[in-house]
Amino acid sequence: MFGHIEKVIQYNADFKFNGDATFNVLHVDMVNGKGPTHTNLRHWLIKKKKSVITINNTDDLCLARALVTAKARLDNSNDRTINWKNIRQGFGEQTKLAKDLHVCAGVPEGPCGLDEVNRFQEFLQDYQILVLTQVLQDPFMFRGPEKDQKLCLLYHQGPRSL
Repeated sequence: MFGHIEKVIQYNADFKFNGDATFNVLHVDMVNGKGPTHTNLRHWLIKKKKSVITINNTDDLCLARALVTAKARLDNSNDRTINWKNIRQGFGEQTKLAKDLHVCAGVPEGPCGLDEVNRFQEFLQDYQILVLTQVLQDPFMFRGPEKDQKLCLLYHQGPRSL
């Protein structure tokens, strides 16, 4: 342990050890391959990763928009009649689908929290909704019942909840 401490002490720095000490050691493996080279995970996910779709809107349909967009992505591989590009880019079709989801799931339009996520999960029975956070100890804010088809959402705390 002291050998490692000596390596990180600046040259010619004094280091005196007198008595008991408590060390909390956290070992982190270096990331290999291509990945974030900076610590701003949100920036890396939203700006750099093409597999992460940001929902841009001015209404309170963020969660429903994210769900219908994720669902359209999954369904597009089986049904080429889905206008995936328009849904992904947030055109009128995304708004219509989000409003329809609110009506069908019995969730009033407006800001959503975990209660609303649970109600959407009850309606979307063939899909597992996963809401992830940036908290490394427990990255799941919500995890629906296990299903083959997963709708993965990244929670971003901002002006709108989900």
